[in-house]
Amino acid sequence: MTPTREEIIKKARELWRQDRLRSNQPCDLIPEETELAEEGFLVVARQELMRSESMEYRDYIVKEYNEVVLSQKETATTQKDNPQIAKPTRPTRQAQPLDYDYIDAILREGCFVTGARGSGKSTLVMQIASRLMAYGVKVKVVDSSRVWLKKSALPYYVSVSSPALTKYHAVWNLPNAWNCIYDVSKLTVKELRAFTSGMMTIDFQDYVRLDELGFEVKACYILEECQNLVPSGSLRSGEFGEISRFVTQGRNYGLSYIAITQRLASVDTNLIEISGLHYFGKLEGENTVRKAKAWLGKEWLETVRDLDVSEFLVQYGSQIDRQRMPYYQCLSKPQELTEEMVYQYQNRNSASLQKKKAPIPFSLLLPYVEVRCAAEAVWASSSNCS
Repeated sequence: MTPTREEIIKKARELWRQDRLRSNQPCDLIPEETELAEEGFLVVARQELMRSESMEYRDYIVKEYNEVVLSQKETATTQKDNPQIAKPTRPTRQAQPLDYDYIDAILREGCFVTGARGSGKSTLVMQIASRLMAYGVKVKVVDSSRVWLKKSALPYYVSVSSPALTKYHAVWNLPNAWNCIYDVSKLTVKELRAFTSGMMTIDFQDYVRLDELGFEVKACYILEECQNLVPSGSLRSGEFGEISRFVTQGRNYGLSYIAITQRLASVDTNLIEISGLHYFGKLEGENTVRKAKAWLGKEWLETVRDLDVSEFLVQYGSQIDRQRMPYYQCLSKPQELTEEMVYQYQNRNSASLQKKKAPIPFSLLLPYVEVRCAAEAVWASSSNCS
């Protein structure tokens, strides 16, 4: 049953109040529908209501669980009668990847997601992003695949083009927005690294300042095709110093990340090691499977080759579990973030803090920011320089 408009708004206001409480910014004001829409609460509320009210979805979960249990019993009986039959593969259970324990692990230790093309990686992380926003965590997606523009609970996107080149700097003048997708598909790899490094530098400094002011704000970067951002051996290089600082020290100030790749063998091993939570979808290629062995061990290597779409091996600490992700469907698409929308959002948040006589965070004073890097970082990608 589809929830009514009134039910969605009521749920969205409840999520909005929970977000303010988690950020130590309680407020008795009732947010307007436009404000709830701009901050993404309407989308999250609608998805939560549809998930909770869908009897068809619940029946599907129960039916699948019963089929797995019945299959295991039949296999055990057959094996007892005929010991020659090989043992069954490890059973798959319906996943619980979006519970608070997993969200907390992502915020404290980071998350790494890998799998072959079409294994369900991005769909999995879209579910996680929805849950993060529901818990009041700010999300920023760096997407070179454009898959997030087609189906995502994030309300906005920004198209990123090649920078303006001066004699000494490459400059992007863009909105610095959270709960937003940055479409970087037009950038070269060098430009992509320079842009992401510059954004991370700004957000890192911003969140250090927020921490000094006593604001407890949580945020998460989602890095699609992370092998282009953090290739093998890169985190030891000075060129990747800001990215390295973000993924290793950002959690001290409320910043975390989810890295996604289909080319496990091409990603810096240090990034995988410092990530506390790992999702392994179906893997292909000897080099990829060989690299996964360090986290899965020999006993899981055959299993990871045979996973179905939306099945993952979830590794956290010493525990490994085979899980099937719940069905996910997002009925809305992000809209492009315009200059007018940015200033309305920033001015409303600044006015709200001024009413409470609270110090205004740096992030609420700058609707647009200049992302700068040394021009040499992108000169190889463009010969135009003014």
